Amino acid sequence: MTLWISQTTLLLTILLIGLLPFSALAQPYQQHSQIEQAVKTYVQQQIETLDGADSEISLNRLDNRLKLAQCEEPLEIFTLTKFNPSGRNNIGVRCHAPRFWKIFVPVNIKFYSNVVVAAHPLSRGTTLSKTNLLLDRRQITNHQGGYFTSLNKVIGRETNRPVRLGAIIQENATTTAKIIKKGQVVTLRSGSKHFQVITSGKALSDGALGDIIKVSNSKSQRHVEGTVVAPGIVEIHN
Repeated sequence: MTLWISQTTLLLTILLIGLLPFSALAQPYQQHSQIEQAVKTYVQQQIETLDGADSEISLNRLDNRLKLAQCEEPLEIFTLTKFNPSGRNNIGVRCHAPRFWKIFVPVNIKFYSNVVVAAHPLSRGTTLSKTNLLLDRRQITNHQGGYFTSLNKVIGRETNRPVRLGAIIQENATTTAKIIKKGQVVTLRSGSKHFQVITSGKALSDGALGDIIKVSNSKSQRHVEGTVVAPGIVEIHN
């Protein structure tokens, strides 16, 4: 009689276990989406958004076959090397309980912005204007040489080397345009608030807005210095 009860009890137990949902029997695993979100949140906290730029964070997807025990505490995020705010990183994720595990997630960070590019091929010495420039969205991650995000900041400058069609206009590829050329006849202004003397002269060197250049006074033939204040106009230093 006892043996029959034990066998019946065992049979009922097996049947009841068989009726339990699979999730109740299987060991709970850490969802990959939770790991990826933790990594993305960490990266977003580390990067500094560039002025007028958008960031793009790309994570390598975890292998679906990877089974990690569900962590009982917040996931710990770490790096073994200095964090690179604009480029590739390997972000570590680890759990200490109930079972220790550790993985690394490759991450790539890119920045995009609307920048000034050449609308036509530009030769050296070209004065930049709205007709030969346009704004276009480009990747600027680790871009060397600087760039402009506004047409107004570059219009009037000159190229100091050839620029191909569609290339980003780099700061170090342009110079302030020379609005006065050597040998050019210019207007010389001097005086004070109460009176002003205006005469003509000749520029002895090229000059951009704000440059101090030497000029020859056509009347006195003296060489004097002045500041370029407008195209063809030099303010003489008293």
